[in-house]
Formats: sequence, C-alpha cells, structure tokens
Amino acid sequence: MFIYSGMGWLVPAIWFAALFASSHLIAESIAWHGMKMSRAGGMFALAAIISAPLVFILGTLLNRRKIERKIFRFGREKTVHWGYHTFSLLPIEQWAAVIPTITLLLYAGFPLVVRLASYIS
Repeated sequence: MFIYSGMGWLVPAIWFAALFASSHLIAESIAWHGMKMSRAGGMFALAAIISAPLVFILGTLLNRRKIERKIFRFGREKTVHWGYHTFSLLPIEQWAAVIPTITLLLYAGFPLVVRLASYIS
C-alpha cells in the first residue's frame, strides 16, 4: 500500500499516543535549564523525545529480516535490501529521524493555527 505496508501504521499511532501522553504530563510551564517553555512547547518537545526512540526500536525489531528486491537501473541488475514494514515509502526505523523535524514544524505552525481559529470564532 502507498501509505503504509505491514505494521507501518504504528508510526503515526506512536506519535499521537506520545502527544496525548505528553499533553497530560506537562504542567502549566516547564523549566529546562532555567528556560521557561510554554505548555504547547513542552508538549511537542516531550512527544518528539518519547516517540523517536520508540519508533526506532520498534522499526529495528520489526525490520530485522530485510526483503531482497532485484531492480534494474542503468542496464544493470541491483539487489536492494528493504524492510517490509514501511510508512510513506520509508522503513519504520528511518522515521525516528523524521519525527522530531515534523514535530518542530508542527509546533512552529501551532501559533498560526490558534490565531486563525481565534479570528474565525
């Protein structure tokens, strides 16, 4: 399937579960090394810190056995070892590097969404 194959659906499930858990763990503000962070900032940061290692560990466990696919490229046959459990064409363990980036971009866009919602209501 294009969106996921195998157990690839666990990548967004783990991230949403970590976001949900972190929203209940964070108090009004959190202090890290003397820096005050807002509730939303702490929530997104903790979700990235929780979900990235979990996705990496789960991906390496699930994709221990790689599938050998033979592809033809530039007139040559090449064997590619690829994991069976993928999400959006990437193996699950590679999403551990992508999740913090996406979380940071979502947090950067969060104030814009809140401001637009206040204009609509």
